[in-house]
Amino acid sequence: MKLVVIFVVLFVGLGASTSPGFKARITQSGLNYANKMAMLALSQSIKKLHIPDQSGKSGKVSYDITGMTISSFTSPRSSMLPQKGAGIKWNAAGADLAMHGNVHYKYKQGWIKISDHLVQWNWGIEDPLPWWLPGFYSLFSGSHRRKKAKDLLRVRVRCVPFRLLLPSTLMPTNNYKSSPMTVSVLKTFLLDYSLISNPTFDTKFMETMLKGEVYWKGGKEECPFSPTPLPTTTDTSRMLYLWVSDFMGNSLAYAGFKHGFLQHNLTAKDLPPGNRSIFNTTCTYKCIGFFIPQISKKDPNSQVTMRMHATAPPNITITGGLINMNFSGNVDLYAKTPSGKTPFLLTISVVLVAKVTANIDRQLVKGKITSTNLQLDVKNSTVGPVSSTALQLVMNTAINLFVLPQLNAQGQKGLVLPVTDNIHFTNAHLTLLKGALLVSTDLSYSPSTDEDDLRLNKANLPNTTRDRAMTFKVVGRKQPVSNQI
Repeated sequence: MKLVVIFVVLFVGLGASTSPGFKARITQSGLNYANKMAMLALSQSIKKLHIPDQSGKSGKVSYDITGMTISSFTSPRSSMLPQKGAGIKWNAAGADLAMHGNVHYKYKQGWIKISDHLVQWNWGIEDPLPWWLPGFYSLFSGSHRRKKAKDLLRVRVRCVPFRLLLPSTLMPTNNYKSSPMTVSVLKTFLLDYSLISNPTFDTKFMETMLKGEVYWKGGKEECPFSPTPLPTTTDTSRMLYLWVSDFMGNSLAYAGFKHGFLQHNLTAKDLPPGNRSIFNTTCTYKCIGFFIPQISKKDPNSQVTMRMHATAPPNITITGGLINMNFSGNVDLYAKTPSGKTPFLLTISVVLVAKVTANIDRQLVKGKITSTNLQLDVKNSTVGPVSSTALQLVMNTAINLFVLPQLNAQGQKGLVLPVTDNIHFTNAHLTLLKGALLVSTDLSYSPSTDEDDLRLNKANLPNTTRDRAMTFKVVGRKQPVSNQI
């Protein structure tokens, strides 16, 4: 079951001194909701539990257990409470279980009478004893045979409540690196959501720190810079809070620049069909040759190609309620002549400053560029001096028709946050803080059925002949449980 898989990536770890690129907080209301959904999933799972038929023989006794079903189940009263400086305490008390089935048995030296027994059902005990086992104990003399009978006749039952609330990857571990999590970004990068520090616990919430760094998929190379400390908030009115540092975007930019990802050869084919003539060197109006006549004179009846590449990693900052992005690069212009030659024209140094707004859409953080400022300078030219106004017109056209649509398209794909498909944000709100954006949200959970958690282990017992039969009912007594995470 995947109810609290979000905890896997949020709330287990071991100490580290570095600041996180991503931080998460789950409040008491979030724990209350997780506990409520866990008990609901537990109740539904228990009622669907499949109990296989059992058969066996030990000494002079042979038996069959068939048609065993669970007729009713009442979930325990439970709670999950953060303990300041310690962890999360999970308490559960009071559970009723009723079962029906048939027992067929044969004893070679005569018939025996078995009376009903009330069995204690205690969460956390993996192998509760069948109600009729004491009757079989009386048939064996000596501790060795009693142990053999117990081993043969026990019914193995998984501890369903703990499996629902505490998947194996959530169990405390001395090695936080044993639970890494990476998410693919742009099919070329990996976003590392692994845990870097011990979780901290307060009376109202728990927090944990995640790496939040982006690597090149072909190799893991650390950034030469580190995250700055994340801003804080005392708010606990929502179930979940997620801090996303601008370090995450900057690590992506660094990895992309380092591996030559931030370059593109822009041709007329990249533009919308109605605008492709803009890259012509010869026209009557609105083309590169019209704005820069020297190009038209040098290479008429040709098309221009722009070889764009970054000269430094882009820089991303979050401040003043906006995300600011700074790009620096060169654009080399070449002409593609009718003869197939590609003579060099000029190189333009470009500094692009963009302002970005962000929003939360379901479980994705999306962004959109709302304004740009362009600074241009000609570094090298084979066509002589070029008007700065003409340069602005040419580069604004390229940016508005290609660069911005491409960046905004990626922004609308969104940043993947570390939640499972079963977890959905409700009443989500995004706030831009200094150096980070903060997502505050409530949660809703859509359970899925994992049949592996609903099936008992079948004992390896031999088949035997059936004789006398009886119907029985098992009623579980209420047992308290307390577990410290």
